[in-house]
Amino acid sequence: MRNKLLIISPLEDERAAIKEILSPDKWTALEAANSGEALSVVKSEGEGVTAVIFAVAADEIDFFTFAKDAARYAASAKIPAMVIADKDSVELKLMAFDFGICDVMIKPIAADILRQRIKNITDASRSREALGNIIRLQKREFHRYKQPILDGLRSMMEYNNLESGRHIKRMQLFTQTLLEEVVRRYPEYGIDDNHILMIAEAASLHDIGKSAVPETILNKPGPLTAQEFDIMKTHAQQGYEILENLNKNAENCDRLFMRYAMDICLYHHERWDGRGYPKGLTGDTIPIHAQTVGLVDCYDALTNDRIYRKAISHGDACTMIIDGKCGAFSPRLLACFKNVKNTFLELSEAYSDNPSAASTAEPPVYGLRPAVKREMAQEAKLFDDRGCDNGAASNFIGVNRYLDDANLTLIYTGCGFFDLFKYTKEEIASRFHNHYLEMIYPPDRQRLLSSFKKYVAADSPFELVYRVMAKGGTLVWVLDKTVSLVDGDGVRYYSSLLIDITKIKEREEILLRSLERYKIIIDQSNDIIFEWDIMSDEFFISPNWYKKYDYQPAGSGVKIKENPCVHPDDVQAVRRILDAMSTGTAYMEEELRIADNLGNYHWGRVRATALFDEMGNPFRVIGVIMDIDSDRRQTYELRIKAERDSLTKLYNKNTGREQVERHLQTMVPGDMGAMFIIDVDNFKHINDSYGHMFGDAVLSKLAENISSIFRSSDVVSRIGGDEFMVFMPHIPNAATAYSHAEQILNAFGGILHENMYSRNLSCSIGVAIATSEENDFQSLFSHADQALYQAKRCGKNNYVAYGERTEAVPQMEDSGASSRTSGSSIESENQLGVNPSEMLRLTFDTLRERGGFDSALNLILNIIGKMFNVSRAYIFESTEDGLYVNNTYEWCNDGIEPQITLLVNIPILDFGGDYRKNFNEEGIFYCPNLEDCSEELQELLGAQGILSTLQVSITEEGKFKGFVGFDDCVIHRLWTQDQINALVFIARLISEIICERRGSGQ
Repeated sequence: MRNKLLIISPLEDERAAIKEILSPDKWTALEAANSGEALSVVKSEGEGVTAVIFAVAADEIDFFTFAKDAARYAASAKIPAMVIADKDSVELKLMAFDFGICDVMIKPIAADILRQRIKNITDASRSREALGNIIRLQKREFHRYKQPILDGLRSMMEYNNLESGRHIKRMQLFTQTLLEEVVRRYPEYGIDDNHILMIAEAASLHDIGKSAVPETILNKPGPLTAQEFDIMKTHAQQGYEILENLNKNAENCDRLFMRYAMDICLYHHERWDGRGYPKGLTGDTIPIHAQTVGLVDCYDALTNDRIYRKAISHGDACTMIIDGKCGAFSPRLLACFKNVKNTFLELSEAYSDNPSAASTAEPPVYGLRPAVKREMAQEAKLFDDRGCDNGAASNFIGVNRYLDDANLTLIYTGCGFFDLFKYTKEEIASRFHNHYLEMIYPPDRQRLLSSFKKYVAADSPFELVYRVMAKGGTLVWVLDKTVSLVDGDGVRYYSSLLIDITKIKEREEILLRSLERYKIIIDQSNDIIFEWDIMSDEFFISPNWYKKYDYQPAGSGVKIKENPCVHPDDVQAVRRILDAMSTGTAYMEEELRIADNLGNYHWGRVRATALFDEMGNPFRVIGVIMDIDSDRRQTYELRIKAERDSLTKLYNKNTGREQVERHLQTMVPGDMGAMFIIDVDNFKHINDSYGHMFGDAVLSKLAENISSIFRSSDVVSRIGGDEFMVFMPHIPNAATAYSHAEQILNAFGGILHENMYSRNLSCSIGVAIATSEENDFQSLFSHADQALYQAKRCGKNNYVAYGERTEAVPQMEDSGASSRTSGSSIESENQLGVNPSEMLRLTFDTLRERGGFDSALNLILNIIGKMFNVSRAYIFESTEDGLYVNNTYEWCNDGIEPQITLLVNIPILDFGGDYRKNFNEEGIFYCPNLEDCSEELQELLGAQGILSTLQVSITEEGKFKGFVGFDDCVIHRLWTQDQINALVFIARLISEIICERRGSGQ
């Protein structure tokens, strides 16, 4: 297997860095500094190179030339290529993909993502290569399977004395000759050389329906009665149905060939003026290939002996056809016939039903195309009515009859039978006693006899596949088309047509091995292979789908369109693929989210390739669904980290500016926007008095409140410690901006009241209006900043609009805010009436005075819970093996539902992931707002009604033993640093007592 990566970069350090990143995956790295070196490496290594990585600096190298070279080198050896560029742009990516580059990464490079994306493009390349091999093999098999089917059908016609071998060959050559003239004179029919040969071959089956007509009518020497002629006319419909059934049930039939053959069977007796049968079609509503075969059939019937009349001369036959004595034909077709009638005469003489009448020398072929001349020269002697006496029998076809007895005794064997198995008649009699069963391969005998019993009861023709022992010990696979009959004495026998399918079976074995290799490739990757038959609208999808998504998808294109199992935003992508591929698009690629059985979405990359028939119409789509979920999520997380503020999850300063500038650049005349710069008043006092953890919680709550005021299309960002910037595009007037500024002021006022603090927060806001004429970011920001400082100078807790409002808006009525602006500090003592010293004294006294350990702990939780007015206080303890935790103690405030009986033997690793990772290095897990936690934690804690939580781990010798926790199920609580410190101290004290009790075995 190829395992070499070619790394191309003009910088040696960069090549070394990429090589180091990829070293864990055991790639052999090849290096090149420029395009010339790269070409040399590709030429020398050949198919040994798995993928090519181009690291390019857009400002140093002409990327256009570089990418073009990349695509050329990669395509020459069918190697997938990736580009790593310094700068990101849509133009760069479009240009790269246009040149055939598989993927584009932008620096800086994340090692895990680079390794995964290299794996993705190499896996996809290998899957495409395997798919291509399978597709090519299948297309070859379509054509190989067709010939034995044709041989069998033709032999059946000969066996039933319907047509001679020479008649079949004449029909093919007459049809080919006439169609070539039609195409030469009337190219608008759109028939090319390949189709001519296909139609000529299909012409040999034009009367296959006569096998369903009673022999008494078929071989009647005199004229038919009206009733008999009505029965005879059914052969057109009967032939169509025979081939239609074959087309449905034979997987490897060539669909276009069968379409031609079915048309010819059904319509070759239709006539131009509508007086034909069975449909009474007129003009060019009759397919041109059926019109052609209809005229050819008339000519051959007139110029050769039939059981009901003798042949007439070539000249008389041509006159009857041209004069309409055989029914009306297309004027165009008659004009073409006049031009080739001499060629018809030559072919008629060369392939006469009377071999003695034909010249033993090479037949005259003047005026025929070279391909027809060669075919006649090679095959003129191979066709005879039966061919037994001149050694011309087919090596593939054998005819025999045998009795319905224990040994299947042979009563008739055709010469093809002897050629098929290489035995003489005498050898079969002496060695096998004329017992056909003895010739059949022993492991197949019992199955064959059982099949006879089953099908005889059904009293209909049937097919069997088995092996026969030929001379020399070789095994011959045969397709046995058999019918059970009864002779005049009431003796049952089988009439059998044998077709040699040994080569087909060998090819099947090769195909099965290829498919097995292909299956191994599929099983070893996570990719999902799918196949869509456009004509039947049937979908096949590999088992990897069920493994990944745990359900079976819809089985047709229509159903997939109606219920595509994808994210609502991606439904159109699925429909685009199906519609485009069914209308002739050769290749498509889409990325979309697919739902699993639980409704969770996973990102996948769909790559689809269409297969086309000889007419250029798409008939099948084969593709792959690659799992890119991890890649997309990692990319998304990295983008979020790069764009968002880690505390508030708002846009950071740089991203906020980029978003605003993007809006400003798209403003049109008459458009208006507004920028707000928001500064929290006296925020330093919050941090100094309550601690930074409390301050961070306040900032997160402020960010949430500000975001709730604005639209999803507005830009909200944190640009400093306690400063925020907001931009509202497309507002109707300035009053809208001022209204939002007032809403922000109001939103600040109630934040601490929610957490039962007596003081309020406030902010100062500067507002600047943007228009299509004044839309420079730097100027707009400067104006809003100047307005902000004007608001600060005017007493804070208000907003000022630049330019339009020169005086500050009157200060909001808030005594708390006023006291803070005058310089007073925010005190933390006596908040909620909590005195840490008193709380600790009560705790020690309780533990010392209470006689029972459990009742003491319950009382402590009661005291702490009421002091801090929390919803629930509790203790979780781990099991001895450390794999589970149990809620062992709990106190609940009024109206809070207890959880202690529900939270028993909870696996730590299933507790929203590894629950221990939620605690920081100090053993504290503090979550003021559950919505800021992971989805797993939201599901776990939300089920208990928790909005905020503070938990402290219980550890012993560095090992996790449980935790003490305090929940609020009423508000999003903001804990002060003093409160956190006090609760942590109490939790640690409880932890030591619990660990001491564990050690004593109590």
